[in-house]
This record gives sequence, C-alpha cells and structure tokens, in this order.
Amino acid sequence: MSELPPAAVQCRGVAVHLGGRAVLHDLDLDVAAGRVVALLGASGAGKSTLLNAIAGFIPIEAGEIRLDGRLVAGGGAFVPPERRRVGVVFQDYALWPHMTVHQIVAYPLIVRGAPRHEAGERAEQWLARLGLGDLAGRRPDQLSGGQQQRVGLARALIAEPRVLLCDEPTVVRSGAAGVYVTHDPSEAFTVADVVAVLEAGRILQAAGPAEVYARPASQTVAALTGLASFVRGGLRPDGSAELPGGTLLMVRPEWVDLAVDGGLQARVVDVRFTGDGTLYRLDSDAGCLLAHAGGEPRWGAGAAVSCAVRRAWALPQQPETSG
Repeated sequence: MSELPPAAVQCRGVAVHLGGRAVLHDLDLDVAAGRVVALLGASGAGKSTLLNAIAGFIPIEAGEIRLDGRLVAGGGAFVPPERRRVGVVFQDYALWPHMTVHQIVAYPLIVRGAPRHEAGERAEQWLARLGLGDLAGRRPDQLSGGQQQRVGLARALIAEPRVLLCDEPTVVRSGAAGVYVTHDPSEAFTVADVVAVLEAGRILQAAGPAEVYARPASQTVAALTGLASFVRGGLRPDGSAELPGGTLLMVRPEWVDLAVDGGLQARVVDVRFTGDGTLYRLDSDAGCLLAHAGGEPRWGAGAAVSCAVRRAWALPQQPETSG
C-alpha cells in the first residue's frame, strides 16, 4: 500500500510570543492539499498570528511547521517567506500604488526570474480568469474594494502556491491548500472543508463544519459557532426524558419546535425578527431556550407557548484542571 502524501501544512506544538505575551500555545494543525481550513475565533484568539507564522512573517519559539513535508520553521530551521511557495492575500490588499494592475500581478514571477513576456502572459491569464481583463491598465486607486481584492488574489495565485493564506474568506479552488481567518461562523461553514476553532491561542476543535456545529467539543466551541441554549439535565440528547448526572446539553434554536401538543410549557421572554424567521427566547420547564421559527412573529413577549426539543447534544465533560 502506497503512503499518503504529507499534509500541505503541518503544525506541531507551535508556540509564538509577541511583545512578551504568549499568543499561540502548543498548537497542532494539519491542512490537506486542496482543502480549505477556516480559523474561527474571536479577536485576539491567535488566528492571524498563526497565519503569519505559516507564511514565515513571524518566528516561532517552539514546535515546528512543515509545508509538503519540508521543515520550514522550528528545530533550528527557518525558510524565508519567499521560498515557502505560500501565497498571501492581505486584508488591506497591500497593492503597490505606483503600478498598474497588470504590473502588480506579474511582479511575483518577475522577481523570481521569469522572462517579462512570460510573466505578462500569465498575468493576462489570471486577470481574465478573475474578470479583471479590462482593468489591466488601471492603478489601485482607480479600483473598487472588490476589484482590489481580486487583484491581490491574482497576485497570490500567479506563482501557483502550494498554500494560499487569506486574512479574509477569499479562497479560490486552485488546487492549493487554503487557510483563512474569520470571526463569522456562517462564513466559515460556507467556505471551509474544515473549521478549526481557536481561543486564547489554542485549537479547541478542528473538524468538518457539520461536526463542529452539531457536535461541538465544548461549551466554548458551541458558543463560538452559533446561537445555542445550554441546559443541565432534564432532557435526553434526543429531547425526551430526563438525563441523569447533570449532563450539560446544547440545543440549537432550530432544534426547538413551537406550538406542539404535550410539549414543555414555556413563556416568551423576548422576540427578534431575523428576516429568515423569528428568534424567540423562552423561559421553559427545562430552563432558558432559544427557538427559531420561520415567518414573522406569532407570539409576543409574555405569551404562553408549548415547545419540544427535537434534538440536543450532550457536551463532553471537560477534564478537571489542577492549580
């Protein structure tokens, strides 16, 4: 049996300190070739720091980073960014104001020694592919924000990087492994093959979007990946009878049905119209529950309703920490 190829990106035990503060702690991450990983977390979680460490813009204090199996950081090794075959799309696009769009896109090939005519032809191909062919002679200040974003993407992709790093969700299926950062779970679920949830410099869970959303590894992951209610006991994971042991259950709003016969008795505490339906906050026999129903509001605050929890997820018990 042939061996599997190495991951396009492999981080093992990566630690980074910035300004005397630990930003990444003993972090592990694998990104397979051709797959897109979203780094999801609140501001300050370490998402952009990890992106910069993979790119080679900042050093790591511990652990190692490998790209296609090649050690590029750690263990006494450090490969500079320009030799990592990594494309980066910056959040502010970082386009050179004195160059035309065509020159900006061709530049990475020119600095690597490609003949100018070859670099020019490749630039034209990428500009056409991204719908920018008519803008080749313009300068960045003559472009809209979306056009600037696509120019930055073309510049990153023209050198055919093995890994594409994005400071926002601009990932094109080019065959490269993609890593991007976001604080928006819906964005991450839409674009990524794998969602890695970060908090305080650690990855709490890395799995497919459906797995992370429906079966989070902790209450923190559940809260970072969407609206949820948390009740202790009182319901089985299937929403039926009591679950012993004070198990903490997570319930997503769309898992709660309203106006059902024989359901839990509840009182509407708050009502919010969301455009695609209505979000209700309920004070129920099982505790505080969020429920999402299609259409405009049917009940106002103070109304009595019956509800049923169609589904619930028993959150894994977290190990006790000493000290």
